[in-house]
Amino acid sequence: MHADGQVYGWRGLIPNLHVRPYKRCKKIRIDQFGNGGAGAMEATLDAHPDLRLNLDKRIKAISSGKKLEEIKLTVNSHCTWFLDELRRLGYEQRGEWPFNTDSTAYYSMRRYIDKVLSSNALLHKMNAIFISVSI
Repeated sequence: MHADGQVYGWRGLIPNLHVRPYKRCKKIRIDQFGNGGAGAMEATLDAHPDLRLNLDKRIKAISSGKKLEEIKLTVNSHCTWFLDELRRLGYEQRGEWPFNTDSTAYYSMRRYIDKVLSSNALLHKMNAIFISVSI
């Protein structure tokens, strides 16, 4: 089923269209060239559902306007928060991803933020269409 609730049908034949997202099965092992981290962000978030929930809330958060605060948090602030949470879980002490990479998950975080925000925008658009059709 597609995200819009319809069967893929002919859309499943579109080149480079993934019917199912990539899911990492093996343990994350980064080699000396920096390879081997495909799907590491999703695997880490799958291992800690509460971390995913808090990160998603943090990304989707909108300022209340009642106190002085950042309106839109930067990728760096989300990445710093994420790394602090992983440190608290012991990832840095064990030398696990993302602490064994040069970028320390910065690019993975950028892609994840884009994915969350785009799915949130699609959800809002679908709700608006549903409400206008049902009225």
